[in-house]
Amino acid sequence: MNKTDIEWCDYTWNPVTGCKYGCRYCYAIKNARRFNKGCFEPKAYTRRMYQPQRVKQASTVFVCSMGELFGDWVPYEWIKAVFEGCSTAPQHRYIFLTKNPERYIDLYTRGLISQRMNNCWFGTTITEGNQAIWYGAFNNNLVCIEPIHGPVPSENISVCADWVIIGAETGNDKDKVIPERAWIEDIVEPCKRRGVPVFMKNSLRKLMGSDFLQEFPWEHDSKEADKNFFKRTGTRQ
Repeated sequence: MNKTDIEWCDYTWNPVTGCKYGCRYCYAIKNARRFNKGCFEPKAYTRRMYQPQRVKQASTVFVCSMGELFGDWVPYEWIKAVFEGCSTAPQHRYIFLTKNPERYIDLYTRGLISQRMNNCWFGTTITEGNQAIWYGAFNNNLVCIEPIHGPVPSENISVCADWVIIGAETGNDKDKVIPERAWIEDIVEPCKRRGVPVFMKNSLRKLMGSDFLQEFPWEHDSKEADKNFFKRTGTRQ
């Protein structure tokens, strides 16, 4: 695992790397090219599967920041091994992100994602429009809108998400798509009404000014969180 400058986590952990989507703004594939890693073919690293055990202090870990763990091309054995690695270091909070939330449904149906994985956050990455997101009634749900490229169906997100992360394009693609303040406000307003925490990456600090937010769900009062969960789902945690 590696310490990271990503604002919303402490470490990145890459037991599986690689992706076949080829998004033009992907920092991971750019890093792969920079270090001559070829065409970013998916690969699993057995020796990395239990790295979380080495960090004793409870931390927030972004899993597979350099790949798409839930692509249709990823074998179930790899995903199962990663989940087992998480289970051996339960002191940590694990963040997963995917552009293929349908795979979550498949894994849930197969029993690989369960209600017991309460230290895992299953997130969907979207950029604009009416893209599919994952909602698991008994799991921690995250929607990451990064880089934001346009308006999103914010009411759906505020109902399905337990946490929302928003960020603009950075690096060489900075300013290729400049976010509008209204896009952000349209997301934040329904989230505020439903008590869903919103974390804005530093790329939005100047745009949002005094309305800039960096909220973590685990820092909210647990009773308030339970009340909001009940409002969204009709069930108690």
